[in-house]
Amino acid sequence: MYVFCVRAKHMSEDVAFKRIRAARAARRYPVILREIAQGRLHLTGVALLSKYLKPGNARELLAAAVHKSRGRNREAAGRTIPAAGSAVPDHAAADARID
Repeated sequence: MYVFCVRAKHMSEDVAFKRIRAARAARRYPVILREIAQGRLHLTGVALLSKYLKPGNARELLAAAVHKSRGRNREAAGRTIPAAGSAVPDHAAADARID
């Protein structure tokens, strides 16, 4: 999928990464699609939070991310998931983990 996005659709690596991460998260939590369509969430925020979304915390994490900047989403992840704290990955580090 990543290669298709970058080569065939001419997306930047960053845009392809965000879209794939958001699509995978939305497959598990369909409310994400509605929130993105309504402009309440953005791809960067969804991509950042996607690895921390679990059935028990998804509603809380997504609600905390509404209309928030990337930095605020990192803070929300740290507050919502204390074990994550500063372990929320830097965007550059997250790029290296594309499936």
